[in-house]
Amino acid sequence: MVVTVTDSGAIGEPEFVPLDVLRFASMTISVDGLADLGELTDALSGQADELRSQHAHRALVVRCTLCGRGPVHALLADPGVRSDLLGSLRTDWVHRTPLVWWDRIVDRTGAEVDLATLEAHDDFLGNALRAVAADDGIMAPLAQLTPHPERLGVALTDPTDADLLDRARLTVVDLLTGGER
Repeated sequence: MVVTVTDSGAIGEPEFVPLDVLRFASMTISVDGLADLGELTDALSGQADELRSQHAHRALVVRCTLCGRGPVHALLADPGVRSDLLGSLRTDWVHRTPLVWWDRIVDRTGAEVDLATLEAHDDFLGNALRAVAADDGIMAPLAQLTPHPERLGVALTDPTDADLLDRARLTVVDLLTGGER
């Protein structure tokens, strides 16, 4: 903080002056609609540019979480591809000014799922999806079983929340299929 004091002893308004040269930043990128690693790399680079401008063009250490569902998920399932992506981003950004160091990329993506087709099947998965879609009394017990629903990032109090029901259906698919469909 810089505080100006006049010769007469009057104190001016304190002014914050940042002195840091490096900041840690996190980003979350959805892979929804991204067809390949090139599009993913473009999305990551665009977000990194935005982060640099938000942080007054200081050097950044970036941690990225990938979420969503799409064709890129199958590519990211290979640890070598994730490692190559991280290495490529590091190589590309280390020579830019200011520096952006890609610390890690966490993959939380899922396979593309056609819920309507899966729900139409006459099997356990189809029955489970129809039960969630119909909300046959599922949300109230779920709210009781989840002592801290805020940790899930959703409110379990509204059983008519379409986004919540879709996420529940996708979770059912992931749990019953091991995340791959």
